[in-house]
Amino acid sequence: MHKLTQEGVLAMQFEDIVTQMISRISQRTTNVGEYLHAFLRLHQDQKETNGLERFRTRSQRLVELLVNSQVKADAMKSHGPAKHSQASNDGDIELF
Repeated sequence: MHKLTQEGVLAMQFEDIVTQMISRISQRTTNVGEYLHAFLRLHQDQKETNGLERFRTRSQRLVELLVNSQVKADAMKSHGPAKHSQASNDGDIELF
């Protein structure tokens, strides 16, 4: 009975770990997709006829895009599993 209980708990922990990892991968993939679409839109604007002004506008929007991307990445890290006293990395898994 003890062995079966341990196997059940182990299976549940494995499922939980896989679910957390898939969720993180999905969120990161979504963020990368949003970033790439915004990057492409940034370079498809043809409103400015002056090349120098278009370059400046694109550069400013690219900086904003990078800042927003970093803010999203930081938010994902802060909403991750509870931090322990030891140093943690992006691959940490929270076990129940």
